[in-house]
This record gives sequence, C-alpha cells and structure tokens, in this order.
Amino acid sequence: MLWTIHFATFPGDLPGLESDFTNELTSWIYLLLNLAVPFMVAIALVQPSRAVGRPIRALLLSVGAGLLAGGAIFGLALAFTLVPVRTVTAAGSFGWTASAVGILGLVPALAAIGLFLGGRRGDPRIASGVFSALVFCVLASVALVFIQPRYTPAWYSVHVLSFLPFLALLAGQLGLYADSVRAEQEARREASTVAEQLRTGFELSVQLANQVDVDTLIQQLVDGATRATRAERGTLLSVEPAGVVIEGSVDFNGLAAPIGSHIAASTPVSLEETIASLIRQPRPVISRGYRLEGLPEEFVAPMREIRHTISLPLVLHGKVTALLILGRRRDEPFEDRDAEALSSFALLAALLLRNVRLLDDAKELGLTKSRFLNMAAHELRTPLSVIRGYLDMLQSGNLGQLPASQAAAVGIVAEKSTELSEHVERMLEAARLEAGTRRAPERLVDLAELAAEAVKRAEPRARLAGGEVILRRPPQSVPVEAAPDDLRLIIDNLINNALTYSPAPARVELTLTDGSTPELRVADNGVGLPEGELERVFEQFHRIDNPDFGYPPGTGLGLYISRRSAERNGGSLVVERSVPGEGTVFLLRLEAGQSRASSSM
Repeated sequence: MLWTIHFATFPGDLPGLESDFTNELTSWIYLLLNLAVPFMVAIALVQPSRAVGRPIRALLLSVGAGLLAGGAIFGLALAFTLVPVRTVTAAGSFGWTASAVGILGLVPALAAIGLFLGGRRGDPRIASGVFSALVFCVLASVALVFIQPRYTPAWYSVHVLSFLPFLALLAGQLGLYADSVRAEQEARREASTVAEQLRTGFELSVQLANQVDVDTLIQQLVDGATRATRAERGTLLSVEPAGVVIEGSVDFNGLAAPIGSHIAASTPVSLEETIASLIRQPRPVISRGYRLEGLPEEFVAPMREIRHTISLPLVLHGKVTALLILGRRRDEPFEDRDAEALSSFALLAALLLRNVRLLDDAKELGLTKSRFLNMAAHELRTPLSVIRGYLDMLQSGNLGQLPASQAAAVGIVAEKSTELSEHVERMLEAARLEAGTRRAPERLVDLAELAAEAVKRAEPRARLAGGEVILRRPPQSVPVEAAPDDLRLIIDNLINNALTYSPAPARVELTLTDGSTPELRVADNGVGLPEGELERVFEQFHRIDNPDFGYPPGTGLGLYISRRSAERNGGSLVVERSVPGEGTVFLLRLEAGQSRASSSM
C-alpha cells in the first residue's frame, strides 16, 4: 500500500501529482519505509513462532495489523510533510534526515543479524527469506547514509535496493509454499508406502495365523517379510547357545541359503552390528552388506552382492529366539519406516513361531504317546492271555485239585489279572481312538435297554458297598443309531466312576429322557469336581486325587474313551453339573435313531 502511494506521488509518475507537497510526502514515505521495515523484519527473524488455535482469525488480525501499521506510517509521513521539516532541498538533494534514517535502520538490522548468528532464531521455515530481506535492509540503510543527490542513477539504484527486501520476503513465502507442497506430496507417498506395508503385514499375519506346519510357516514368514520390504533376499536364523541355525531362506536370484545348516558363534562375521550385538540389543538394525569368512562357498557366494541389510531380532519374553535378516543387492538403503514396519510384525512372528512349534511338539508327543500305548498294550496282551489261561486251568482243576488256601490265592490273582486285562483293553481302545483307526459299526439300538443292562451289571458292586443304582426311564423304547458296544462301555464307565468316587452308601441315579436328542444323565452323591477339573477329567491319564478315597485303581482313560466314543457316534458327553462335596451329573446326549434314518432317506 505504501509503495503504491510512494510511486503514485513520485514526481513525474502522475501528471496531476507534481506539487512540492506530494514531492515531500513521497520522500517521507520512502524514508519511513526504510526505517520501519528493518524493525519489522528483525522481529520476524528472531521471534520464535507459536501455534495458534484459530488460524483464520490470526490471519485476519495480521492483515489488520499490517493495514494499521501502513496507515500509521502514512499518517506520520503526512504529519511530517505538513510541518516545516524538509527532507529535500530546493537543489534536489537530501539533507541530514536521510542519513539519520539510514543510521536508525542499521540498529535493529545489525542487532537481529547478530542474535541470529548467535543462535537466537525464530521460525526456521521463513528464516532464509527474512534473513535475505534483512541483509538488503542493511545495504539500503548504508546507502541512505551516503546518498544525497536526488534524481541520479545512484538514487534510483537505492530505490531498487530498498525494494529488494519485499521481493526477498515474497520469494521466502513462495519457497515456504513450495516446501509445504513438496512435504505434502512426500507425506502422501510415505503414508501410501506405510499403508501398503501395513496391509501387506496384515495379510501376511492372517495367512501365517492359519498355518500349522512349522516349515511352511517359516518359509511364508521369510518370503512375506522379504516382499513387504522390497528386499531381494531373506534368511531366518534360530538362535542357539552354540550359534545360529538357518531355518528358512528366500532369494529372488535363486541363491537361497542351505536350510538346516549351522553357523557357529565363533564364525568371523563382518557387520556393522554383529549377531551378538543384535542379541544383546533386540532392535531392528540397518546396516550395509556383510560377508562370512571361513565358511563353505555355498554360504559365502550369496552374500557377495548384498549391499544393504536390515536385521530384525524376534523377541519373546525378553529373549531373542530368532533373527530375520533381509538384504538388497541394489543400491537402495533400508529406511526407518522399514524398521518400524518390521518391528510391529516382530512380536506376532515370534508368537506364531512359538505356537506352531509347540503345536508340532504336541502332535509329535501325542503320536509318540499313541505308539507307546499301542505297543505297550499289545506287548502286555500276550503274556496276560497266557497267565489267564493257566489261572483258568488251575481254577478248573485241570492241573490238579488245589488246597483251599491255594485256591483262594489263585482266585485273587485271577481277579487281578482280569482287572489288568481290562486296563490293557482300555489302553488299546485309547490308542485306536487317538489314531482314528477304530470305526463304529452303527445300527439301531434301544438306549433304555442298554441302560437297564448296565444297571444290572453294577448292582452286585453297589450292594457290596451298601449303595444302590437306580434307573428312571420312559415306558417306551428309546432308539438311537450307534454302536452298542460303545454305548455299553460309556454307561459302564459312568456308573463305575460314580460308585468309585461316592462315599458309602453310594447312590447313583440314571435318568433317561426321549426326544429328537435322547439324553442320559448319570448323577451321584460323590466328592464332586472343582471348576478347573470339569474338562480335564476327559483328558488321557488324568486322575482325581481325593484324600477320602486315596488313589483308586485305574488308568485314567475311562472318561477320555467315553467322550471320544460318544463323539464317534454323533453324540456328546459333558459334565452338566458338579458341586464339590455334593456330587456330579454327567450328561450323555445322542441323536434319535428314527430322526437320523428319516433325514438320510
């Protein structure tokens, strides 16, 4: 605004504005501009910026303050013009006023430059444009001290020089805008890259979470991480006390490391961060390529062309369990965002590896246990058959009549051999169920009749203990489609468990209900089960220890076999209710035979 008024009233620019008054006004506006600009620019150079809560309001206030300051300078120039203070002589030269303005303008300009160079700086985003403007202000002030003749080439040059601070400020603003545009574009590219890495990491996590095979999981993990970081080679090393073992490797040039190979901890490795330091400080490390020394060529060759690496320790419970090392052959270093993307993925990868390994160990343990059960049962079956054969001959008198004392002992041995034989048969049944080789020959049977038969078989034992076994059943038959031997085994196991874990006199009650899903409940007044045991009782070899009953004979396989047999016949077996000290209710649920037959037709 002020420069427009200055050029409008400058002699010769507009024909109607050539009086002595406008000539003097032009001079005062010019001198006051050269005095005010250094002060304002100096403040902008050293004043720290601060965030504003309402930027539009702050912008309007700035514009208003600028107009007010411009109006004040114009008013001051007008006041000096009206009073008898002259800047220009009749001969066309400047007097002492121009030199005084130049000296006064040097004070804030030099002070601000000194503070700036001493470390007192304002907003770094505008520093370059403001500093340049202040340098031009210094040059213009110096020129005002020495320039006196008017309407000369030197004087017009000073006009141009004094206008340069405004051009410098404008250039700084344009540069600030250009930087903001570039920063926005870079931020968008960065956000796009990060979003793509997060999407890739999420998809990889979902893919890995569904994997249960250790070798496949490791290969997918290495391949996914290599592609997500745009690497060309990836290797997963498991950490052991004596060194590391190559668990998985991917190389897009076909130079994958030999899986299963061992690298001793004493092997010389040229790395900015060695494997040992990675283990000590579990964090992603970006480094240049490395080489292995003293190893076979199959290890060394793939490393020669790797120029940049990023190494990620997989940490679980504060311990480094594995190392993921990714490499690039092209000259493109890894960035911090690659490390951040891998860091968010590291814990999940470590958990998945741990869980899959545990699952693999459990499978192997289960397979080993099934093999042991099968082998042990078969190995025990043959000598037991021989023992029971000789015991039968002794009891029948085929080998001679036994004295009464010996007959009693032989009877006890025969009873225990029968019990041991039952244990062996349960072990064999558990092994068959675990291996899935036992098939149930299903047919339509009456569940009510099978329950009644089981009660009759249990009555002698119950009477010996002073207890009773009661069956409540509907008057009609309850047909189910199942293997009758399986149902007999399940009901016998439930009744025997109820009698075993019930104090005398034991009372066991079977309640059978008919319907689309027939249900058989076996309730007792026994010791009951704590809440944490309701599912564990169905595990293999799990026993309930109770001080009142000691450790009753058995294998801990009865309820496991019963549940698996129920499931094999399309049903289920659960603990419906159990209260410690009051008793337990087991619920056997099956599908009705008629409904199953009609649905299959």
